[in-house]
Amino acid sequence: MKPALLVVTTLLLLLPALLQADSPAQTTDDPTLDQLAWLAGHWHGGSAGRVTEELWLPPSGGLMLGLNRDVSANGSAFFEYLRIEQTDEGIFYVASPRGAKATAFKMVECSENKAVFENKTHDFPQRITYQLVTTDKLQVTLSGDVDGKTESRGWSWTRLSAVASATGGGSK
Repeated sequence: MKPALLVVTTLLLLLPALLQADSPAQTTDDPTLDQLAWLAGHWHGGSAGRVTEELWLPPSGGLMLGLNRDVSANGSAFFEYLRIEQTDEGIFYVASPRGAKATAFKMVECSENKAVFENKTHDFPQRITYQLVTTDKLQVTLSGDVDGKTESRGWSWTRLSAVASATGGGSK
């Protein structure tokens, strides 16, 4: 084999490896809703006479359903219908405060114990973070800009109980 042909053949054989080394590592594993199964359960927290509960059903059928209730010391209550759903465009956290029009936040970060959702066009919050600190401790943080200043509000919740996924559904 001629030396020039040997060099070209070698370069052609090495080209895929060289190109891969220069490009950032890519993952084919897109996050799935099942990766958020740690969020399922009945969560509880409170301070200064205010009690907050959040209940999440496990992933099933491409979504997780949630409900938040916040009751103040004077007995007034706030509630919010929640869902996390997997779509062709990604995973979205969708909130309907007091049953009002839903607002969607796209998942921008997912790990074995943390999920971060963003909607940069929303007034407040623009970012919602759920982080499992221990098996039975959950930290929730809302953050975003208010009048040009970054603000953050957080809650620490304890798991009151787990919620099992329903099975079956077929007729016999």
